[in-house]
Amino acid sequence: MHVSRQLFALSVALVFAAVGCSDEGSNVPTELSFAKGGKPGKTEPVLTEYWVLDNVIHIAGTGNVDEVKAYVAHDFNSNAAFDDNYSLHYEYFHPPPPRTAVTSNPDGTFSVEIPWNGERELDGTLFRDFVVTADPDPFVFWFVFISNDRVVAGFEPQGIIGAAPPGATSYATFQGEAPDGFVYVTDLGLTGLSCEIAKRRGKKVTRLTGSATATVAGTTVETPDVWVEFHYIVDSELLKGFSSISSNGVIQRTETEVFEGERSSLDVGLLLDYVYPQLDVALAYDPSLDEVPVQVGPFAVNCQ
Repeated sequence: MHVSRQLFALSVALVFAAVGCSDEGSNVPTELSFAKGGKPGKTEPVLTEYWVLDNVIHIAGTGNVDEVKAYVAHDFNSNAAFDDNYSLHYEYFHPPPPRTAVTSNPDGTFSVEIPWNGERELDGTLFRDFVVTADPDPFVFWFVFISNDRVVAGFEPQGIIGAAPPGATSYATFQGEAPDGFVYVTDLGLTGLSCEIAKRRGKKVTRLTGSATATVAGTTVETPDVWVEFHYIVDSELLKGFSSISSNGVIQRTETEVFEGERSSLDVGLLLDYVYPQLDVALAYDPSLDEVPVQVGPFAVNCQ
């Protein structure tokens, strides 16, 4: 079954509520919160090595870890890292390999080698070629560490960790078969903009509300199912994205953004930075087919 980013985000949130996540780049993460019942100093895992070589994911660390569960994301920006911030991350999570048992050593260290063959889902479905990325497509990984059938840590490596062998990278590559068809954007709009001054916890705030709309079409499917991400651009600042799923090729999402302090007016634009086919894995997004720009505005909005 396909796991949308929204559903997956919920599962990630539940995991993070218990354990937290580190994305310290090439630095070794040292501080994590624990799942309920964890004991600092005894169960805290530390990731000491991470790299990918010939599409085999190598992980090593210390701590009480029995298994590692890997998740994969298309790295559309080809920067070999999860862009877990407000930028145009253009990534999409998937569950690739099943949980993999680690090799434990007497000195308290462990290691695991996880092969990855381009699998998109747990049923063996392989990724199709994505025209918005380099050839071949790059993928990055996120990991859950498991001990006694319970999640004890999560890691988002932002680069190679440890002394990697020559040729190792922090990402895997895979070139799938050509898609059977493409999806593209036919319309984009931002309507119903309003701005009001309100109070939150005794302090004035500015509340912006608008309705983002988009329409998509396909070369082989008239109204494809897609997941999209929008961003407000307010006073030239790109804000955190908000997502929605299409219905019969139409996407509608009303979103409110709150700013500290009182503003008299806002210049508001909308950017659609992400289109991902939901159900038909044989489709791919081709931005060169878009019939409209994927950015509208800015529009001046007075606040009252």
